[in-house]
Amino acid sequence: MYFEGKLRSIASSRGVEALLLTWEWNVFYFTRLPRPSGSYLLWVPGGPRRLYVPALDYWRAMNSVEGVEVVPYSTYRIPGAYFGVEVIYEDLAAEVVRELRGLGV
Repeated sequence: MYFEGKLRSIASSRGVEALLLTWEWNVFYFTRLPRPSGSYLLWVPGGPRRLYVPALDYWRAMNSVEGVEVVPYSTYRIPGAYFGVEVIYEDLAAEVVRELRGLGV
């Protein structure tokens, strides 16, 4: 993770308790993940830093970023253990909301 102070400042100025970065240039800026197309960064001050990446980019992300949990997702339904995918793209928003509710956000 890079520039967490900047993320903290953005969250504070907007009066929000968490940030979900979806634009690939923002994801790259804060994680340095090369070619982050389709990746989403969930950042909660004092909480999780979670990077959701397409399953095919999982190992590249694991070897490229530090300080964040990398979670692969698939754009189609496959058996849960296949590629280690636990999240399906169409369920991604619900997964993020569940995570935030669990944190009391």
